[in-house]
Amino acid sequence: MTMRQPDSVRNGDGRIWTVSFLLLLTVLFFLGAAATVQAQDPVLPAAPPDAAAGLALYADRCANCHGAAGNGDGELSGNLPMPPRIFTDPAFRQTAVPSAYYSLIVNGNLEAGMPPFGAASSNPLTAAQVWNAIAAVFALATPAEAVAQGQAVYQANCLSCHGENGIAAAPEVTNLETAVPNLTDLDYWFNRSNDVVLASLEPGKLTGHDYELDESDLRAVVDYARTFSYVYVSQAAADEPIAAATISGFVTNATTGGVIGDLPILLRGFTADIQQSLALTTTADAAGAYSFDLSDVDPDWVYLISVNYGDLNFSSDVGQLSQSETDLVLPITVYEQTTNPAAINVAQVHVVVEFLSKTVMQVTELYVYENQETAVFVGERGNADLGTIRINVPANAQSVSFERAFSGMDSFIPATEIIQTTTGYADTIPLRPGRSAVSLIVNYTLPYDNGATFSYQMPYAVTNATIILPEVGVELTSAGWTEQSQQTMGGLFRSYTRQNLAAGSTFEVQLAGEPQQVSGTAVGSGSVTAPRNQTTEIIIGGLALAGVLGGAFYVLRARQAAADANEDEDEDEVVGENGRTADELIQLIADLDDAFANGDLDEADYQAQRADLKAELKAIW
Repeated sequence: MTMRQPDSVRNGDGRIWTVSFLLLLTVLFFLGAAATVQAQDPVLPAAPPDAAAGLALYADRCANCHGAAGNGDGELSGNLPMPPRIFTDPAFRQTAVPSAYYSLIVNGNLEAGMPPFGAASSNPLTAAQVWNAIAAVFALATPAEAVAQGQAVYQANCLSCHGENGIAAAPEVTNLETAVPNLTDLDYWFNRSNDVVLASLEPGKLTGHDYELDESDLRAVVDYARTFSYVYVSQAAADEPIAAATISGFVTNATTGGVIGDLPILLRGFTADIQQSLALTTTADAAGAYSFDLSDVDPDWVYLISVNYGDLNFSSDVGQLSQSETDLVLPITVYEQTTNPAAINVAQVHVVVEFLSKTVMQVTELYVYENQETAVFVGERGNADLGTIRINVPANAQSVSFERAFSGMDSFIPATEIIQTTTGYADTIPLRPGRSAVSLIVNYTLPYDNGATFSYQMPYAVTNATIILPEVGVELTSAGWTEQSQQTMGGLFRSYTRQNLAAGSTFEVQLAGEPQQVSGTAVGSGSVTAPRNQTTEIIIGGLALAGVLGGAFYVLRARQAAADANEDEDEDEVVGENGRTADELIQLIADLDDAFANGDLDEADYQAQRADLKAELKAIW
């Protein structure tokens, strides 16, 4: 199994989409979005922003272009229309105006290839997060030595008037005729560059300043005085071990609304290379509360809490500690189980038809399920190993295969948990309550001879169904479908929709006409493309953006995992650039480890999938 890598994306027919091409698509998307979004003016934070919190955000959202240390050497830097800003360049530190960078981060700079992180983003930052990111940028730009030098200058020359924390005493205390400016004034610092502040310190500019300092000391004291407007932390300090920290939480039963106590709790920590670094166990008390005390831990580690309840594994979100956030709360939500199939609904099913030749057509179906009960659906037989979600295909379907698509829907992995049953196929992963952020993709081929009819029973009620046909001379003749306007997604397509199909109804598709083009090549050229080609990838991704984005990835494993799992494999979760967040990639790795530990994957397939997930996660970090 191969997964898309951070520097390229391989589609079904073996071609490579480079990050440059994907970046172009992203820029085009943001161009459209930016046209409808008003520029946002800076909103001053209520308190000085925190560089430590900002550095964690920077690593997740900025480092892939600007580099981990702000040197402009991120892995995507070479694919941008313009080189990214180098924050460690001394000229940047002297001329940067924080409020201008607030607007830049929120609204983006499309000419340079920087997307907006404000309202136009699919994952926007809050105002506080933007200011924390700016604090991180200034921390990266300001060497610790400069701050130390400036602090010494300040204490020798400025302390008596401006005070220890930049908040001056009253005029009668300082024996000055006028009040001394408050050096913690955010409006002052966020609307001025260091150069502007430095110019105000020139001899004769300020009354009462009779010091004789060279330019190096003046620049250093400005660097230090600016730290009154944000919580400074050096990169070296941020990388130091966290002396003491606590990870705590509680177990809540969302089905009953109560808490679950007296359960074994497993805490696992993972390094930046997704290697398990820590495994600790404790027991939740009668009120469902648990806590772990840690010492001297690496700030790059991430953590996941797991619990086994009712023979199912439940996990917390993935969390991370920092020098400024040493108390991490990772609650776990568990559910009771249900075997009621009426709880399952197909929120969306999209059927994409392509013609591989004049006599063979490829069908790709994307299912988005939702569980309408507040309980985990474990299948009608009460045993997830025997099947949970039922999947039907036409009787004459060939080359049937299954995949899963996560979050942003631009990454697919084989759904090896699907089993064949006496009536069709079934998943073996339980379905948690609510709408799933993991979509199931079903692929198969069918014969075609100037027309075709295929049908199967739909096990569950369907809210919305869509059929997408390429504009190649083939018509949909089935009754009950409403044609929509033509769409362009890697080619010209017709789409048809219908709503509210009852559970147990027959899902039927009738096609008529001879295809005049197959897989993007005119009939007669002798070229036939393998299933899941680039066009299908674009369509599936487009459908996902329209109907699947939103929920965080969450997968419940069907089988009971051993509590220790030999501790030799990592956790998974999905991460962002390809539509998957870092948390999601870590969760996905953990799920993969559980599958391997339970014998659901052979070692070669497991190692290949895990290596791809690790590479993707490492690139994001």
